[in-house]
Amino acid sequence: MDIKKRAFITGAAVALQACGGGDSEEKSSDTDSSTDNSSTPNSNQLLSRQGAVALYLPNNEALFDYSAALTHFSTSDSAFYYDLEPYLERYERTDNPIIYLMIHLGHGNPLSKEFFDNWITYQLSNTFVLAVGSELATVSDSLVISHLHDIREAVANDTSIKDYVYEYFLSEMFWARFRSPEDNGREVLEIYLGLFQDDLVPKAAQILKNYSFNESTGSLEKSLEVNTEAQEILGELLTTPGELYQFVVNHDDFLPHVYTHIVKQLYGYEDREVIGQLQQINATTFREVYLVALFHENMASVTRTKFPEEVLFPALKSGNYQVRRNDFTVFLNLMDQIGTRPMLSKLERSQATWNALNIGNISSLLERIYTNEAGSFSSQWNYGYSQAIYLELARNVENSTALLQNAHRILWREDHTYPTQFEDLIAQQTSDSDKINTALRIAAMNYALYEHGVAS
Repeated sequence: MDIKKRAFITGAAVALQACGGGDSEEKSSDTDSSTDNSSTPNSNQLLSRQGAVALYLPNNEALFDYSAALTHFSTSDSAFYYDLEPYLERYERTDNPIIYLMIHLGHGNPLSKEFFDNWITYQLSNTFVLAVGSELATVSDSLVISHLHDIREAVANDTSIKDYVYEYFLSEMFWARFRSPEDNGREVLEIYLGLFQDDLVPKAAQILKNYSFNESTGSLEKSLEVNTEAQEILGELLTTPGELYQFVVNHDDFLPHVYTHIVKQLYGYEDREVIGQLQQINATTFREVYLVALFHENMASVTRTKFPEEVLFPALKSGNYQVRRNDFTVFLNLMDQIGTRPMLSKLERSQATWNALNIGNISSLLERIYTNEAGSFSSQWNYGYSQAIYLELARNVENSTALLQNAHRILWREDHTYPTQFEDLIAQQTSDSDKINTALRIAAMNYALYEHGVAS
């Protein structure tokens, strides 16, 4: 595309973005709990647009209800992992645990138990509950891989949250995240029970005195100098690490805090109605928690900014796109540049800030992928949409309005009406290929849709 044409589209896209809405406002975490949400979602409750985006569903996948979700996400796809082997062979650094999961979420069958298991694993690894903390020197790739494996196994087997988190507290991963008895004791009380009481920290540290993470060997060490003095914490006398951790997971405030961390990451704020419903049904597995949160009616009101994966992954599927050998690595590095790298923080993942610089960093990659017709998959450097998508779009090359809308539906789930100047630009192109790529580029530059709650 020549410079003048690119400048025209860019200028118009800026105007389009200005009409799309400003920064989303965070809802108050003090919203009163609903008294009506006393059960799981109604079987006819439809998945919202925001829920579909969060699940990375293809943009052209019809929304379905809670009953259908239970079927989709409990039905095993025996070919799920087999079908992804060519992608694992294609991409660089598939030993990187983050990229490994991204490949499964970007290309895997989204209506299967295996996909949902991997999706929940990915979400949990970015929450306070089970954060990875790859920013820490003590957190090695091998620890991360084991951690993700254990989460996925727990999710797949519907292990109770209490049972799994108790085992997690005793793991090398948790101690690599919080390495000393003092740090570990403080965080286990603050994150999982909301107990910000400094007087409890020395007591917890005393209980954990023979546990520490050896940074030289990268392992959890347990010395022979065990604690023998019972410590009183909230009226309970606790002596061993196991007793402390059992006290935490069996405390009345444990599950509500797990719910809160999960809902906050998914919604962008602590929605008290959703958390209240989870408490009322006493959700005991991660699968239950995420299904309720995704299908709660309040999900349709979420206005947080999208994470970069919520922009790319749905389009990869609806456009049957393939990306270059190193594009997931590039994508991961770009997420790092804009401050929202997954699995980085030992606390929780930062939400994306879609300012002009960050949009520019991500959009250059996305626009390249979105506006190219791929060649043979056998070449690791071919990228773009499939021939089937080209033929589908080519049916409307003489109707610029229909072509632009069809291109839009590949890249975005939100409805949008484009100014006629864009349709005129498409009509000016001489070849079918130029018309299709121009329509895709215009849709790709609809940067306002990086937000969830924008006016369409």
